[in-house]
Amino acid sequence: MSVPEWKDRLAMLIVCGHPENSAKITEDSAEEAIFLIRKGAKESPKFLLRETNIAVANGYKNMASIIVATIFSIADESFLSEPETKYKLIDVLVRLDAGDIEEIAEILRKSKKGRGLGSRPQKIMRAAMEEWSFEKIKINCVTQSSQMYNLLRLIHPRYKDRKAHLVKKLIRSN
Repeated sequence: MSVPEWKDRLAMLIVCGHPENSAKITEDSAEEAIFLIRKGAKESPKFLLRETNIAVANGYKNMASIIVATIFSIADESFLSEPETKYKLIDVLVRLDAGDIEEIAEILRKSKKGRGLGSRPQKIMRAAMEEWSFEKIKINCVTQSSQMYNLLRLIHPRYKDRKAHLVKKLIRSN
């Protein structure tokens, strides 16, 4: 069974940040990237999420925020309500940093015209942030303190023990 060409181009986009095998990003390739991500989220969200998960696990995070936000916005409700989808989204989000997750939250807030994130994305982002190690939280608090602070106010992760103490320090300092 042959993979459709658009899926090949989408896989290239996920890894390289553009759908063509070249270092130069053009206006046409940017438009195609938007088209491919939207098409993937609508027609084959399972493929899009699987490929994104593989890419992020191998260090290719450049398109992950946009792709996850698009999946939350466009993918069919039946896909989003599957428990497997939730766990795969958490797998992607756990590997991202505070700036990436804040970008997803901002995209979703803008797409909902100021009406918030929606409970499903917020709960999934919270679950991912709660899985972060103490070290990852510490790094985010130091290197991306404003993004981490914004996420704490928006997502409301529930930390305990050392993690909670670290987060309280960040909140008090702002």
